[in-house]
Formats: sequence, C-alpha cells, structure tokens
Amino acid sequence: GEIPALLDQTNSEDRILIFNYINRYPLYAGSELTGKRIPLMEVPGGGAQFFSTYKRRSLDLLTAAFGNDAQRLYQAIEPLNATKDQLGHASITVNAFPHVPITLVLWEGDDEVPSSSTILFDESISTFAHIEDIIVLGCVAAEKAIAACKQA
Repeated sequence: GEIPALLDQTNSEDRILIFNYINRYPLYAGSELTGKRIPLMEVPGGGAQFFSTYKRRSLDLLTAAFGNDAQRLYQAIEPLNATKDQLGHASITVNAFPHVPITLVLWEGDDEVPSSSTILFDESISTFAHIEDIIVLGCVAAEKAIAACKQA
C-alpha cells in the first residue's frame, strides 16, 4: 500500500510508526471502524496516564498556532490529503493509515473563553496501534498540520 501524506518514510519516528502498524496487521485484519470519535483520555490502555505530555506536544501547539484563526487549519487539507470536517470552529480528518483516522478540532477563543483544541481518534484505535503510537500519531498530526499551514 501507499504511505499516507501524514507520514514521512525518511523520518525515523515515522518509520517506527509504519513498522508497528504493519507488524500489528495480523491482529486487526478484518476489524472495522466504529465511527465514534474519542479523545486520547478515553483511549483504553493508558490514554489518561500520558495526557499531560501529550497535551504539551500536540494540543497546546495546535491551540497556539490556530487559536485566533481556526479557519487557517483548512490550508493543511491538500498537503496532508485530509478532509474538511464539521466539528468546532474548524476541523480536518487525516488518515494516518488505513483504519486510523485522526481528527484535529479547533475552537477560537474570545474575551471570556480561551481558544482550545482536541484530537479525536476512532474508538477502535487501540485495535490498530499501541497507546505509545497513538500518542505519537496525535503529535505528528498536530506538527504536520502546523507545518503545512506555515508553508501555505
């Protein structure tokens, strides 16, 4: 198969993700997406345990980059081969791998409420990836979206 636009075969962190995904294939062959999207905190197997580091490496970066102009996130659609979504003030979904959609959601702040962001995974994500890889995938998605918009 083809490597999704989110991942770079020359990047060692991305190569590890690719290897782990391929290595787990016998475990999830035939599995289906649930269609229910959940944040890392709800991912079984330790999502809550790693949340503070994950938040710093992904959500805080997304919020800082797009908090006052969430619509700029849509500039990442073409470079990441993503699709526009209908959540928050702006959202896109990118497929890290087949059966591994990642949705980036942004809310713009105002005088009373600060800007915020979240990253959502299909509820079945732990079938397709270890918790450590799920965390890295969320961070990579945030970093690549920010980079794509800086280049646009």
